[in-house]
Amino acid sequence: MKRITAVLALAVAAIGLAGCPATTQVKVAQAAQTASIVVVNFQKAEIVSHSNHLISDADHQFIEGELANSATAGTALDSCIKTATNNAGYLACLTTTQTAINTIIANGGTGIKSAQAKQDFQSAMAAYNVALATAKALLGGAQ
Repeated sequence: MKRITAVLALAVAAIGLAGCPATTQVKVAQAAQTASIVVVNFQKAEIVSHSNHLISDADHQFIEGELANSATAGTALDSCIKTATNNAGYLACLTTTQTAINTIIANGGTGIKSAQAKQDFQSAMAAYNVALATAKALLGGAQ
């Protein structure tokens, strides 16, 4: 799982907002969508790992709960992007989501017992965070 997450993180960082359609809103929305792909792919890998008994039931349940929290943050980000009208608004949306993802990363550090599952989970969430930071940087905001 770790290798998949690392490759996705590099792809997200490389894609950023470059080459996207003209409007800033569309660019930020596409960056957010690309970031969510990291989490979706991690979740698929985590489910397979759990099915193969590589992740305990307790860790699986905890991870699924935190992934639900990241989905909530992603939905809030989408709504925020739809209503923002300028770079400052988009930056605020991205910053709020980064704060939520940082909380999820911290929760994973204390709630997951398996060292490998913890590392993979935190790597996936960090990749999500990198995508958000990349979008912020391309908008001229602090990462």
